Amino acid sequence: MVLEATATALTDATEEATTPEAGNQTIVVTALDDRMTVSPGGTSVMRYRVTNSGATAAEVRIQVTASRSDWAVEVIAPDGGTPALAPMTISPNDAVTVLVRITVPPDAYAGEQNTISVEALPADDVPS
Repeated sequence: MVLEATATALTDATEEATTPEAGNQTIVVTALDDRMTVSPGGTSVMRYRVTNSGATAAEVRIQVTASRSDWAVEVIAPDGGTPALAPMTISPNDAVTVLVRITVPPDAYAGEQNTISVEALPADDVPS
């Protein structure tokens, strides 16, 4: 199983994306792990950096999606265990590392690929 990382921030992009926010904030999401291989039934963690290069604090929520719906993906806390669902505040000119846990189903076939996308959205942008 091959996992491929992409990073988006309100726009479609790969590797790195920049989002101009209201005011003078710019949020950038960068994939720190490009690709990794996971065995069927296995779990892996991919890392992303969310950077606020603006002059004011930014409150964002992280949304993660996978190209294959049968693979479980979730944002987890830095302790590596608990899901991290709450919005986060990123100080001006600061960055945080976001961890995404991916679980490959035990019946996955060798060679299957899944693209994991991470978005940093305004905290008040409620999913539909």
